[in-house]
Order: sequence, then structure tokens, then C-alpha cells
Amino acid sequence: RFGVLRSGSIRNVVSDHARLEGTMRACWDEIYDHMRDQLDAIARRYAPAQFAFSFSEGYPALVNTPQIVDQALQAIPDMILLDEPQLITEDFSWYLQHVPGMFMFLGTGTGIPLHSDHFDFDEHILMRGIEALFSLSKLEWAHLPQNAFCEEEFEEGNDELHDCRRQRLSIDPDPPS
Repeated sequence: RFGVLRSGSIRNVVSDHARLEGTMRACWDEIYDHMRDQLDAIARRYAPAQFAFSFSEGYPALVNTPQIVDQALQAIPDMILLDEPQLITEDFSWYLQHVPGMFMFLGTGTGIPLHSDHFDFDEHILMRGIEALFSLSKLEWAHLPQNAFCEEEFEEGNDELHDCRRQRLSIDPDPPS
């Protein structure tokens, strides 16, 4: 989707330049890479016009761990799986690049999109979120890799291993000063 188009500065003169800004999203990193490659190919079709593309890092595709989704469905039987992938940009996708996990929507029941200027919701829905997270907290996650967060192997007793486990478990009794 493109949200900004700027061209020229006077209403009755054809501009010699334009700037188009927007968002390009895909559900899989491979598809996103292909889309980026295609931009140059498309631009070449319009020679002699000149195009320059710049990209911010953006977010990777957010892909839930299937085993965790299966367990969550058992813990929250009324949880609904979405039929279609969602093209969202979410910081949580970076975590899922390194550790097993699951992202879910709480839902507001209003049908109003999250970033709409009409967004509003009944705060009572937050209790449903607390109940869902409480149900998930009771699950046994023993089937997950022991060093899911750590990409390197460390020797037992090594301080780096302790730090890695502490980060993976989100336990930090002694926060850095």
C-alpha cells in the first residue's frame, strides 16, 4: 500500500519528478525478496524514466510455531484460527526469528480496524485476554528446545550460558544498571 505521493509544487505545471512512499508486505520472507527484485524489473520497462528505491529494514514475516498453536488451541478451545495470513508489522516477529512462540489477536468485537481514527473498544475485553494468558501459562512447554534462544553452544557453568537462559526465560533478577 502506498500512503504518500508528492509531485511538483504548482497546480498548473506538469512535474518532472514524483516521490511515492508506502509499505510493501508479504507473509513469507522469500515472497518479499521476490517483490523487491521485481521493482527494478518493472522500473526498467519505463525507460528513460529514472527510478530510485530505498528500503528501511522493516519487519520479517510473523510465523507462529505450529506446536505452540496446537497446544494453545487445547488450552483455549474457543480460540479462532484465521483463514488468511495477516499482513501486519509487529516487533514480535523478531522474537519468533529466534525462539518458538505464538502471536494472537485479542479482538475488540467492534469490527473497527486497530489504526482507524474511529478505533474504540470496550475495556472489559481485556479480562478475556487475561483469562487466555492465564490458560496459556498453565501449559507444559517441555517439548521446546532447551536452548531455543541461544544460537551458540556454551559449556555448563559458563556465565554466558546463565545469561542466555535468563534471557530465554525472561527472568532478570539483577537488571543491568
